[in-house]
This record gives sequence, C-alpha cells and structure tokens, in this order.
Amino acid sequence: MKKPDNKKNVFLLGSTSFFNDISSETLFTLLPVYLDSPLSLGLIGGIISGLGDFIKIFFGYLSDKLGKRKILVQFGYLLSSSSKIIIPFVDKTWLFLIMIFDRFGKGIRESPRDSIISLSKNKGKAFGIQKAMDTTGAIIGGLLAYFFISKGFALKGALFVAALIGFLALIPLYFVKVPPFKKTKKKLNRAIKELPSDLKKFSIVSGTFGLVLISPLILVRTAYTTFGNNGLLIYTLFNIIYASSAAYFGSLSDKVGRDAILKFSFMSAALSFFFMFLGSFGIILGLILYGAAFGSFRSSANAFVSEIGGKNKGTALGLFQTVLGLSIFTGSLIFGYLLEIFANNAYLIGSLFSILTLIIYKLIFIPKIRPRNWNV
Repeated sequence: MKKPDNKKNVFLLGSTSFFNDISSETLFTLLPVYLDSPLSLGLIGGIISGLGDFIKIFFGYLSDKLGKRKILVQFGYLLSSSSKIIIPFVDKTWLFLIMIFDRFGKGIRESPRDSIISLSKNKGKAFGIQKAMDTTGAIIGGLLAYFFISKGFALKGALFVAALIGFLALIPLYFVKVPPFKKTKKKLNRAIKELPSDLKKFSIVSGTFGLVLISPLILVRTAYTTFGNNGLLIYTLFNIIYASSAAYFGSLSDKVGRDAILKFSFMSAALSFFFMFLGSFGIILGLILYGAAFGSFRSSANAFVSEIGGKNKGTALGLFQTVLGLSIFTGSLIFGYLLEIFANNAYLIGSLFSILTLIIYKLIFIPKIRPRNWNV
C-alpha cells in the first residue's frame, strides 16, 4: 500500500485549523469588550485556553488503543462547530456553558491530530506550518471581530457568521489519509507509567512554563483598556507574530536543536511581561514578544515531545498537552486575580516567574539520552 504524503496531511490539517480559528477567534476577541473584570477574564480565558486539555490524555490514548486517529479529529471539530452555531439562538448567559463544549471538541481532536502531523520527517517545520495556518485564521478572526465592533454589528449576528465559517473546517478532513499503525493493548495507567522518563521531565517543565503562558484574553484586555478599540488590532498583531514565529522557529529547531528555541521562548516571555509592566507603548512590544514566545514554544515543544514520546504518540502528546493545559488554566486564574490586586505590577511578577522557569528547566531537565536535535 502506498504511504500517504504527510506534507499533504499537514496542509489539510492546517486548513482545517485555519477555518476553525477564524470562527473561534471572532468569538474570543469579542469577549474582552463585554467582560471588564480581569478576574472574569482570567476564569473565561482559562476555560478557553486550558479546559479542553483536561481530556487530551484520554483521547490521545484512545487513538492509540483504537488504532484510529482521523475519526476522533473529525468528531472533535464537529463538536466545536455544532456548539458555536447554538450560541446566537440562546440567552447570552448560556454563552460560557456552550463554550465549554467547544473546548471539549478541542480536547478530543488535538492529540490525535498532532499524532498525524508527527509522522513528518521535519517535525518542527510540520508543527510550525500547522500552527502558522491555525494562527493566520486567528488573525482573520480578530480582524472580523474588530470590523463587527467598529461597524456596530449586533453580537448575535457576528456570532452566527463566525459559527457558519467554523463548519468549513470539516471539509479538508475528508481528504486526510492516515497510514495504519499498531494498536496499543495496554490500559491507560500502564501506558502512562511506561512513557519515557525524559517525556515526564519535560512535561513538568512545560507545566511550570504553562503558568506563564496565560490566556491572551488577559493581555487583550490590557491593550483594550489602554488603546480602546484599536487594542483589538494590537491583538491581531500578536497573532501575526505568533503565526510567523511558530513557522520560523519550528523549522529552525529542526536545524539548531530544540533546546536553543525553548530557552528563547522562556526569555521572550520574561521580556514580554516586563514591557507589559511598563505600560503604554510597552504593551505593544510586550504582545509582540509574547507572540514570539508562544509560537516558538508550541511548535518546538510539540516536535520534541513527538521525538521522545516513544511508540504511543497519542498518549505521549496527550500527557504533555494535558499537563500544559491544566497549567495554563491555573496560571490564567492566578494572573487574573493578581491583576485585580496589583494592576500592571502583576506583569512584573510574570516576568520574574518566566526567568525562574528557565532556571528550573536547566536544573531538572538534563536528559541522560540526548535525542536528535537536542543541544544542551
């Protein structure tokens, strides 16, 4: 049987992410306009960024157990699209409950999808391309949200348009072809226990860094309160940097090693929070650096996990993404609370914690076996 071209799969899965993110980001970019409490944004941002990650370990494992990945990816995107189409037809108070189903869709699809992408030879480049296409959709979604607000569109009308676009994400999935692979016969707890120790160490480091990778919604609120509606355009700039960074640094990590790019991510986060702390136009520079930190970390980290995760890639990626998601959820809640108490001074705490993450990374993650592209 002819082996499917994984470059084609990466493009198709990237296209699906593109349409889905136009839909999602149109919705998410509107939230800081309607929610003026940092604590509320921390809670909702945490749900958006991390809730779906609670179940990624299970569905990553399930894809290994069933020997099927595509059907779980399709179901995950279908659940997200179906939940969003309901929003315009229910009372606004139900908005966040329905968003939970959207996030569960993300949790179902992401580990099986990334397992398909990990079949690529140049993993950093492949994950970078997918993230870039994903975030390009987010850029368009952010611009759509700005257009709806500036033109005085009703919220429900904007949400309905966004939901319809989300269904376009299902079309490219039909053409994805996944080669057969050996199913795992192990139970979930056994499969997790037998994952490589390097992966477990890296999950701890990622969980620590996740406390700093707070929901961008919180940063958007800072930009919105400083610059008004133009703050939403600054968020679009963040997404442009995120997209280009994911593609560039993902590919670069294939050449110079994951370690250098991961350390760059930690330092970029530290600088971004420091500039956000300075306020005014430092917020713009801070969001740019935060986009670089976010994009470089997600592409290089996914590539590294797929290299050191062993045979059961769905389980390995699921563990990594679950730990990271729980951490982002917790970090968003904590940071929202800190903003309530300390205002912009909270960003200085974030900067110091980013530096601490780099120190912890160097202290506790020293692999005994250094895989390809790992330069410590």
